[in-house]
Amino acid sequence: MRKRLSALTLSLFVLLTTTVAVAARTPKTIVLSPQILQTAKERTLQRDPEIMEAYQQLLIDADNALDAPVESVVLKPTPPPKGDLHDYWSLAPDWWPNDKAFHSIPYVHRPGERNPEADSDRFDYARMERGTRHAITLAQAWYMTGNEEYAGKGTALIWAWLCDSATRMEPNLQFAHMRPGKRAGRWIASPTGITETRLLITIADAARLLEPSRAWSAAVSNKFEAWFEDYVDWLQRSPQGRQVSAMEDANGTWFDAQLTVFAMLIGKENLARSIVGTVTPRRIEWLIQPDGSMPHVMSQADPLEATLLNLEAFHTLATAGESLGIDLWHWRSGAGVPLKDALDHAMTRLEQNTELTEDEKNFHLLRLSPLLHRAAVVYKDDRYLDFLHALPQELRTRDRAQLFH
Repeated sequence: MRKRLSALTLSLFVLLTTTVAVAARTPKTIVLSPQILQTAKERTLQRDPEIMEAYQQLLIDADNALDAPVESVVLKPTPPPKGDLHDYWSLAPDWWPNDKAFHSIPYVHRPGERNPEADSDRFDYARMERGTRHAITLAQAWYMTGNEEYAGKGTALIWAWLCDSATRMEPNLQFAHMRPGKRAGRWIASPTGITETRLLITIADAARLLEPSRAWSAAVSNKFEAWFEDYVDWLQRSPQGRQVSAMEDANGTWFDAQLTVFAMLIGKENLARSIVGTVTPRRIEWLIQPDGSMPHVMSQADPLEATLLNLEAFHTLATAGESLGIDLWHWRSGAGVPLKDALDHAMTRLEQNTELTEDEKNFHLLRLSPLLHRAAVVYKDDRYLDFLHALPQELRTRDRAQLFH
């Protein structure tokens, strides 16, 4: 790790001396609320003790991201079959080597069990997860502090993954969620791999945060937006995209969420509005029952994971809808408010689940923390924050969601 001045001391100094011009800018984020971001910055300038530990954790994470390598799809050891290194390649996560077969193929389906091979650097998913996580962390840290070192590294991460012709990912997922078939060298792809690029939603907001920085430029914007224009086109026109858009589960909901955010990113608000205003309400009516349960989702191998994944997708659509003037949070079906009812139902089930270890419960609570913080605001109900009191104090006070959601 490079030697530098104390991260916290330096960043606190930069924050407190940030120019008025930078501080006054309202970010044009899509999923992250511009108003909540501005409030978080003001509270940090005032050294609000309730959020200072979370702010310090942000700076620790950002300094670690400065030292992390720049990720790229071309870093995998071999390309996908019939593809090249620029093609995104991932393994269908619940398919495993066949212990009873020669060369362990064809892989066998073990629903609800994640094969650790899917998270290895032979494939691109873990690489994309690290890169997007570091990029949004650095973008948030730049927004809060004005420290251009954060902006420079955040921009470099985005440039390498999506923009640089030498390292960028091709704007399609033809080789996602693949699994080895019966013959050596034969792989079978699945359209559900499209769900993995939900990680790029954070890149959309990272870019919007970084736009006013010195590191970002018109050249970066042009390449960045061109990539998403091509990807939006592929999502709409490809057989994989059409298949996933018709799925009545979290894959379909995440397809809607991705297409909405990416369309907004490139200025196609009419497309985004048609999804949030027409497609999503139909999906809500189909998936969420009057009691808040989601039986079509919960019938899957891991009902808790499927439920939370679907909730996160609806949360993304609802927050994006705010910028479009469409209120999904309070959208009514019969006597109920489906998104609120679904969250209430899921949290009750999570609280009552006796099969989860304490660590597993903490993991799910932290994962849902952004949604719970946002729900507390939109429904004016601190009961959603009370769920987080089950977390150990150190995890709760350092949770960055309280800054940005």
